[in-house]
Amino acid sequence: MGYTGKTGCVMVLYNHQPDSLKKGIGSLLSQFDMLVLVDNTPGRDDSDAFADNIIIYIPLGANKGIACAQNIGVKSLIDNGIDYIFFSDQDSLLPSDIKEKMIAAYAALKNAGIPTGSLGSIFVNSKTGKPYADKNGIKGQFTVDGIEVREVYSVGSSGSMIHRDAFLVNGGFDEALFIDGVDNEWGWRAAARHGMRNFEVPGCEIYQTLGEGDNSIMGKRVSISSPARVYYQFRNYIWLLGRDYVPAFWKWKNFLKYAVKFFYFPIMCRPRRQYMTNILKGIRDGVVISDKR
Repeated sequence: MGYTGKTGCVMVLYNHQPDSLKKGIGSLLSQFDMLVLVDNTPGRDDSDAFADNIIIYIPLGANKGIACAQNIGVKSLIDNGIDYIFFSDQDSLLPSDIKEKMIAAYAALKNAGIPTGSLGSIFVNSKTGKPYADKNGIKGQFTVDGIEVREVYSVGSSGSMIHRDAFLVNGGFDEALFIDGVDNEWGWRAAARHGMRNFEVPGCEIYQTLGEGDNSIMGKRVSISSPARVYYQFRNYIWLLGRDYVPAFWKWKNFLKYAVKFFYFPIMCRPRRQYMTNILKGIRDGVVISDKR
C-alpha cells in the first residue's frame, strides 16, 4: 500500500542573496506542491523577488530563530492542506529524488506498523566528499519492504521530512532553543512522549560544509562554529541536560565535545575574546535561565 498526498517544503532564510538562491529554489519548485520561505533577516522584505503562485514568502522583520521560523512555515503548509513537510536551508541543494525516496520509506514504515516521527538525510562534507560522522546516534539499520533505513535518535533538519500527523501529535519545535538542538529535541520528544521512531534514509545525501568550515583536532575533523553560534550551543546544552527525554549518550558525548571547545575556540579561533565571552555568557544563561524554565 502506498501513501499519497500533497508535499511542501520550508526554507528558512537569513542574510541571503536572492540571486544565489535561484538554483536551490528552482529545484524545490520542481519537486514540491508548495514552498514556504520564512525570512529571519532583520528589516528585510523580498516579496517581489519571490513572486510565484506556489511560493509563500513570509518576512518576519527580525531574527526570531530557526525554531520559530520553521513553526510558522509548517503551520502555513498544514493550513494549505500539505501532508508531507520537508525542510531545506539556503546553503543546501536537495537531491532531485528526495521526495520519492522519503515518501517511499515513510510508506514502508507505515505499512510495517512502525510509528514514525522524522526522516532525515545523510550529511556529506562538500569539501571532502565523505559523510560527516553521525551525530544523531545510530540505533540500528534494517530493510523494510525492500527499502533500507537507519534508525537514529533524531535527524538533522536540512533534507528531512515529517508527516503533518506527527506534528499534530508531537507539537512544534521548541522556540526557546532558538537554533541549536532544535531538530534533535523534536525527535527525542517524539520518541519519548509518543513512541515515534526516527530514521535516516541512505541514498538521500545532503552536501554541505557545517559551521564556518572545519579543522583537524587530533586527527578528527571538527566543524568550527561562529562566535554567535557558540553562545547557543553552550546555553542549550545546559538546558537540555535537565530534560529526562534527552538520550544519555548525547549528554556525555557533548560534555566531552564542549569541554574541548571551551579551550580550543578561545585559544585557536579568532576573534578569541569574542569566543570566550560568548561561551561564558552561554554557560551563565544556561544555568540561570534553566532554573526558571
